[in-house]
Amino acid sequence: MKLPLLKYKESRVPIESIELKDFNLTSLNNELVLKEVSQEFEAGKAYRIQGALGDCSELLKALAFIHNQVEGEILVNSQNALDFSFEEFHPLRMNISYTFDYGGLLNNRSLKENIALPLQYHDELEMSEIDEVVESYLSLFKILEFKDLRPAMTPGFVRKLGCIIRSLIIQPEVLIMDGPTASLDKERSEILVNYVSEKFHDGSIKMIFFSTSYEGSFQTWEAESFEISSGKLLRLSSQELAV
Repeated sequence: MKLPLLKYKESRVPIESIELKDFNLTSLNNELVLKEVSQEFEAGKAYRIQGALGDCSELLKALAFIHNQVEGEILVNSQNALDFSFEEFHPLRMNISYTFDYGGLLNNRSLKENIALPLQYHDELEMSEIDEVVESYLSLFKILEFKDLRPAMTPGFVRKLGCIIRSLIIQPEVLIMDGPTASLDKERSEILVNYVSEKFHDGSIKMIFFSTSYEGSFQTWEAESFEISSGKLLRLSSQELAV
């Protein structure tokens, strides 16, 4: 299925690299996750984060700039994005998407309305275009029949896909996925894998971060693997990984 091409009205800043520098990360329970870590991540690569599930989630949130308990620097294109004002960071923000379990769906809106929110909020498309785009993604993942239901009235896998589609619909350059295929069946897992792989290989998505304990979904990706252990971010040998 061919999705409609989006022509964004907003200007975005391309992302070529993300770098942790003298970086410290503490969990919401005030437990140490990373201490004095320095590591650069380059465009054109996929990165798998391994370790305790909670630790992986904490790092992915930090990379998505939605974690407050951080110290040090997160450099984007060699500039410390933690020092940016809201206005300075916004062109980068639109090129970074984060998806996890069921978080963030509003209970007082339909599935379709939830997915449309990023496009409406950031004024990315004309209103006349948004319905077509949203329904195209819902059809791709075979959940169009649920479009008018509130999240609480849908199965768990539909809520999960709602969160995933909402992160994909703005077509980010950096895609951050925490357990992307958990609770998805084989068919929809493969749809997700094929979509992300296509966007990654054609350069639309420049950088992928993902964590998962599930196998057999993301076929073979040439990815760099890192493990969080005892406050360190350890690089493991490059290998083809299955999500």
